[in-house]
Amino acid sequence: MGLGGRHVWLRHLLTASLGALALALPMRVARAATLTPKDVLILGRIFGFLDPAVAADGVVAVVYADGNDASRKDAEAIAGYFGDGLKVGTATLKPKLVDVAALGDGAGFVAIIAAQGASGAAVMAAAKAHNIVCASGEVDQVQAGKCIVAIRSDPKVEITLNRAAASAANVGFAAAFRMMIHEF
Repeated sequence: MGLGGRHVWLRHLLTASLGALALALPMRVARAATLTPKDVLILGRIFGFLDPAVAADGVVAVVYADGNDASRKDAEAIAGYFGDGLKVGTATLKPKLVDVAALGDGAGFVAIIAAQGASGAAVMAAAKAHNIVCASGEVDQVQAGKCIVAIRSDPKVEITLNRAAASAANVGFAAAFRMMIHEF
């Protein structure tokens, strides 16, 4: 086999190897924000399934990681999706950007949305202190127990609930909701 034949053979081997590696690696699609406008609308529906339900107007903390520009921009995008307010039954929820370091025990909020990189012990502690739901677009953070519920609407609607985190925060959901989600 001449040099040209070896070159073609190596190129095919390299292409096949990289193709197999690409199939084995998880694919991540870049998103402008961890939650989309559709995800936030779905989140409003999820709040409607809380037991007890959100009964009055309130403020949702949209938490970002201190000193992390990407996290801050993500939080700003998520808050912007609320428009004039997120309707939950008869209640209207308004967003408030909050640095995770300033979240404290979460007093004054009806829910928490964790932007990129903001899920963690402080967010769950606030959720537990006031029995409020914490939501995120980062499924891995919910699986790790750093938030209660994750929402993804693309390519299809997927809602993931961490049962242990919800129980620890004393957050309940109506039975009808539990039939529509991935729960672990």
